[in-house]
Amino acid sequence: MTNRRAWSSAALQSNRGFILLLLSTGVSALGSGMYLPAIQLLATEIAQDDRVVAVVRVAMTLPPVLFILLAGVAADRMRRRRLMILADAVRAAAVLAFAVVVGAEVGSMWFVLLVVIVLGSSQTFFDSSAQALLPQLVAKDALVQANSWLTAALTLGFSFVGPAMGGVLFSWNPSLPFFVNALTFLVSGLLILGVRSTTARFDDPSARRPNRSGVVADMRAGLAYTARHPVLRSVTLLGITVSFAIGMVTGVFVLFATRYLALGPIGYGVLLVSESLGALLGSMLALRLRHRLGRRRMFRMLPVVMALTYLLEISTRSVVFIFFVIVVGNAAFLVWVITSTSVRQEVGPPELLGRITSVYRLGGLAATSLGAAAGGLISESFDVRASFLAAAVLLLVVPWFVPLRVPAAERAPSTPPALGAAAGSETLPG
Repeated sequence: MTNRRAWSSAALQSNRGFILLLLSTGVSALGSGMYLPAIQLLATEIAQDDRVVAVVRVAMTLPPVLFILLAGVAADRMRRRRLMILADAVRAAAVLAFAVVVGAEVGSMWFVLLVVIVLGSSQTFFDSSAQALLPQLVAKDALVQANSWLTAALTLGFSFVGPAMGGVLFSWNPSLPFFVNALTFLVSGLLILGVRSTTARFDDPSARRPNRSGVVADMRAGLAYTARHPVLRSVTLLGITVSFAIGMVTGVFVLFATRYLALGPIGYGVLLVSESLGALLGSMLALRLRHRLGRRRMFRMLPVVMALTYLLEISTRSVVFIFFVIVVGNAAFLVWVITSTSVRQEVGPPELLGRITSVYRLGGLAATSLGAAAGGLISESFDVRASFLAAAVLLLVVPWFVPLRVPAAERAPSTPPALGAAAGSETLPG
């Protein structure tokens, strides 16, 4: 196993296209990490109404829900590398214009909402294309390692370095985080531009299946393929379950921290740091667990681990203990994200991978939102800990009803049989 990991790491380190994508991800995450806290701080300065500030948060989540299926179609119809460069160019131009507006001290919430929507929409197209492009850059047996490195770069930039830099720059001048953010998107686009020599023969719609159907028909094709494919169907159903449970907890987590644990802003911020540490730990463990346990066992065990962390969190008021429990729980969640992403990239045909990714992400977004609403209702009706308990029960029960071994009659042509699968059956690969 050590030799396989070393070989996978060496192959990725010598893969110019992947390294450029990795650098692009890190730079872009750094800029986004600066932008998000800065835009929220700016909104609180401009608007005195809490409801208006909340609208900014809604504007951040709305574009992915509205455009994610369209982004998947675009990723399958267009050159994915070009689509990513275009998304970076749009984001750079939008943030640069906004930085000029902020520098001129033009305080308008309409400008804030406009840039949030433009950036959210562009990010949706960028992410759908990036996930579909990765299997064209690296071998299938290196996908888990590649996704782990990308997740680590994203976490470091978005959760650690970016917010700290954004806060400092905003304190110096409110426009500075946005000027620097525009620069990061420009650099990200230039890095993706350098991937040309590695992926030109793959990143061509004519090299994939020619598609002359309409946009709506393409969306339906992605939904239908995911529903028919036994592995993708199971992974998507499990993802929806996990996302719903995550939403139940994250939707009321601030109430758990402030009411149950009686923490102030600093204490709450410390708990948020534990989530980022867990994400970093998960990115480091994903490949090792993949080799030791296999994916089918991981898909069974990870929801159980997450459920147990929820139960442990509501069993004590020790902030230190809860901090480390959250680290473990979020590490399990990130291992889940990396593993499920790698499975989709392995079994999904190239001509549908953008739409397959979008279908999965739409299910996750919808489930997280519904879970947050359900968690809020449960917390209001009973107690904030009841939401954690309900999420734990959901994760301990529902995943066992999702099949990870399906009859051979349902086998999709693009799904390879797993090693060691019994005759007449199929499991998740690996």
